[in-house]
Amino acid sequence: MYLEALFAYFESLPPAEELIVDHQAGHKPVSYELHQRNQTSLADAKLGPIHINYLDVHTSDTHHPHVQGQGGAVVVSSNKVIGFGQSATQEEIFVGIAPEVYPVVLVAPHLTDDTVITVSGARAMVDVRGQRRNVEWNTRGRLVFMDALEMDMVERSSGNDLPDLYPENIDRELNKAINGFTSYNGHSIFTGLWGCGAFGGDPGVKLMILWLAAGAADVQLHLMLGPGEHDLGRGLEEVAKACEGLTLNDVRELLLAVPMELRKEGILKWITEAASGASRLIQG
Repeated sequence: MYLEALFAYFESLPPAEELIVDHQAGHKPVSYELHQRNQTSLADAKLGPIHINYLDVHTSDTHHPHVQGQGGAVVVSSNKVIGFGQSATQEEIFVGIAPEVYPVVLVAPHLTDDTVITVSGARAMVDVRGQRRNVEWNTRGRLVFMDALEMDMVERSSGNDLPDLYPENIDRELNKAINGFTSYNGHSIFTGLWGCGAFGGDPGVKLMILWLAAGAADVQLHLMLGPGEHDLGRGLEEVAKACEGLTLNDVRELLLAVPMELRKEGILKWITEAASGASRLIQG
């Protein structure tokens, strides 16, 4: 995949004289930016709407600017050390299909709990081959590299505990996502199940964190859910309905109160029921 994308990239380059003209025209270059952010106050943050896309197959479409839109970006579930690999994870695919992202491996420091990296202007090559140069050259997407906790490496207080639900881990992941969502001055974010899969995170918890972070960052959340994940999306939609009238901090407190033995859709169902009860108390 890496070589195919690289060869396609070189094939797409125009003649030298056109490159000079293009450079003189002042087109935006590919940029790599490190963003650091301290813990964010959620006191005045509001919950936002959720846009869920139910997919029949996982794709790399969100890599492209015509999907992201003018002020959008896509989350890349990265390791602390951004790089290549042979496992075909989302990070490896999204880096592999865009040769202009490759240098980030050389310049990016190890990500810490309060840092993310954005790459703007890099073109995906493998599945856009054949488009005209003026489309590829002038319109570019943005990637947000956010490392998630590797849950199988987190020490557990009890054998049946879900470490995703430990308060310090919820706050760490929430602040990481808020940092990522505010790192590019945009208005929308596209993401799949960040921090799950190879990272071992619970998708129910991660969906709640992504929703809370989008509200705190005041961006539109676009979730891309593939096969086997649709029930999670429907569960989150039920949570959003039940949480109408609650503050973002109220919902965070509900997430902190989830019983340790619950998993995945069970977590979303519990929050839905708890939120419905809390909403009735507020309305009463």
